[in-house]
Amino acid sequence: MKKILFVCHGNICRSVMAEMIMRHFVAQARCEDKYAIDSCATSREEIGNDIYPAAKRCLTAHGVPFTRHAARQITNEDYDRFDLILCMEEYNIRKDECTRYAQSLGLEIIDADYDHEAWLCHIQGMEQEPERGGRCLRCFKMRLKDTARYAHERGISVITTTLASSRWKSLEQINEAGHYAVSHYPDVIWWEQNWRKGGLSERRIAIIKEYDFYNQQYCNDGLNVPQK
Repeated sequence: MKKILFVCHGNICRSVMAEMIMRHFVAQARCEDKYAIDSCATSREEIGNDIYPAAKRCLTAHGVPFTRHAARQITNEDYDRFDLILCMEEYNIRKDECTRYAQSLGLEIIDADYDHEAWLCHIQGMEQEPERGGRCLRCFKMRLKDTARYAHERGISVITTTLASSRWKSLEQINEAGHYAVSHYPDVIWWEQNWRKGGLSERRIAIIKEYDFYNQQYCNDGLNVPQK
């Protein structure tokens, strides 16, 4: 029997969703006797808690059944018990890098909530879209509108995004989404800047080297992860 463990930060969203989806696939293939599937957390923050409501809604929207769940933290025994341990901490790595750089400059970093499960529901039906496709534009609009709202509520007058410096993204889509976002909040301005010209791309590369940044080569939406 193959034993598989999914791991994320709290074990109430990503890892338990992966567990339920995998269980669903296994049941459809009628090979329950060949797999043991579980999930857990790296932290103790959500121990004992059920699946997050938004995650339940997303599973339901995709026709994936789920059972009552109690979040648990990974143990030393898990490393011996499971054949395959799949971790979902890419987002936290990137966030930690951003925090480290902001702190080195004496800047405040605001860690706003990110609901990946709500995002999955928002882009439902566009999962097969390629990079720079329609899903990207919808994603940018959703995230930047949240950013504009946050800025409006706290008296912040200008917003922009580091996505505009990425060669993987469409600058036209980003600017379209930025202007869309601030159109809902007249007191907030979208800073439209081509961060790839005027020496800014070279400055970005220099900063990456100076601070030894982790440099991800794909989108963190979970749908464009390169196959090894």
